[in-house]
Amino acid sequence: MSERINYWKLIGPEATFLTQIEDKLNHGPLDLRLLETVRLRASQINGCGFCVRYHSQRLRMLGETEERIDLIIAWREAPCYSEREQAVLQWAETITLLSDHRNVPDTMYEQTRQFLSEEELASLTLAVAMANVWNRIAVAFRTDHSSIETLLKAADNMEQYSDQKIGRA
Repeated sequence: MSERINYWKLIGPEATFLTQIEDKLNHGPLDLRLLETVRLRASQINGCGFCVRYHSQRLRMLGETEERIDLIIAWREAPCYSEREQAVLQWAETITLLSDHRNVPDTMYEQTRQFLSEEELASLTLAVAMANVWNRIAVAFRTDHSSIETLLKAADNMEQYSDQKIGRA
């Protein structure tokens, strides 16, 4: 399959704004590996090959194990995920598949709140929404996978720069 359009050329400022939101989330209250795990799971559900590849590689760069990356798709049966991670993944799946559920049950909200503060839950929900935005763009326009390495380098450089700027290095 070939790329349909290069959306960066057409909506570059808007896409840049989306990446700025992502950067803000990456430096928010949730661990970056947890965010990337959620992004990978949403991308799997949405069938976005570009995003699955990107987030899998990003998780490797962040030191995630192959076992945990491989088992995200079957997290319910995988003993390597904590109760907190399972609650987060369940929340992410429900938000991603909202048209199937039509709502988010109170019991799920309460279960997730056992593990996340209000701020963390708000950040998680925005991160899931953003993953879904990127998935829809990448699937609709058949984003060329050849740009993944460039994006990974840019993400790594941005993380290093931001960490130095805010004193994390």
